[in-house]
Amino acid sequence: YVDFPITDVLQMMGRAGRPQFDNEARAVIMVHEPKKNFYRRFIYEPFPVESSLHEQLTDHLNAEVVSGTIKTREEAIDYVTWTYFFRR
Repeated sequence: YVDFPITDVLQMMGRAGRPQFDNEARAVIMVHEPKKNFYRRFIYEPFPVESSLHEQLTDHLNAEVVSGTIKTREEAIDYVTWTYFFRR
């Protein structure tokens, strides 16, 4: 027995209902008893999402400078303001 990655489970659940073809959908998850609370919590409670851009921000900014997307300090600041890192 091997657990599916949670991303695969979410992908399969997303395929359960196709708005252009179906009016309703159901996804059934069958798990061993010890995993039941984990899946229940994962599906019904919000999942925290965090940005990790700060760990590679200099690399991303340097790449944009080299490609010519960013030419000034103001453009660099504008670039960062469009990221999830800035919004959170």
